[in-house]
Amino acid sequence: MTVDKTSGIAHNLVKLDEIKKTDHSVSKEVQSPDERDKVEISQEAKALQETLRELRTEIGKIPDVRTAKIKNVKVHIENGIYDQRAVIKETARYLKESGIL
Repeated sequence: MTVDKTSGIAHNLVKLDEIKKTDHSVSKEVQSPDERDKVEISQEAKALQETLRELRTEIGKIPDVRTAKIKNVKVHIENGIYDQRAVIKETARYLKESGIL
């Protein structure tokens, strides 16, 4: 392989006949270098892509259930509920027993 210094595009210099002779796994229906490559996506892959698109749409419709919890915690913080000695002790006990600290 060489690099065309004017465009930076790599060109394959191996001739098609040489490929056919050296690699038996290459199909005899190999396109000539001047034909464009072609990609075909299977029906199964298209169906999976559509399913993924639908799932993403549905996930986007699900409300963030944590929003209500966050609002509730903010209210508790503003009202000083978490500053109570019993809450602090219980939190410390939980952290100690859980092994987090």
